[in-house]
Amino acid sequence: MDKIKLIKKLRQKGFRKTSAIKRLKKYMEIPCFTYESVYKVKGQKNDYKTAFGDAYDKYGLYIFYDASTNKVLYVGEAASEQFSSRLSQHFNESHGGLRKKFEKDPTRLQMLKKSNILVLYIKSGRKLSRIIHFDEDLLIGLLRPEWNDR
Repeated sequence: MDKIKLIKKLRQKGFRKTSAIKRLKKYMEIPCFTYESVYKVKGQKNDYKTAFGDAYDKYGLYIFYDASTNKVLYVGEAASEQFSSRLSQHFNESHGGLRKKFEKDPTRLQMLKKSNILVLYIKSGRKLSRIIHFDEDLLIGLLRPEWNDR
């Protein structure tokens, strides 16, 4: 999945609000990566800098999805923290995030480890947290990802 496929998916769900679509088109994206390509076993250093690339110190949205079906599993935001902090919480056993949430559910934990991650970030150096939160709510409302608790 990429930004174009995501927008196409939103349009298939009947979403036509042009201002929101234009705003989503302005987000930058990095190549998708898998959870497993970043998360290492305990004691090894995780390679966030390589995986996040240009988005490492930026703000925006991230989407966990199943690559075989393009099913969106989780939509999250990095609005108050940069991607390097926010997204890494999902990979780290000692923080909250999805890994901790699923540690007692081996099926979901396997899905998490196999999922792909699409990162959309705002190129501007400014945090635009209100817009990022709005866009996260919009995507959750339209895509209904099963791992979001809303």
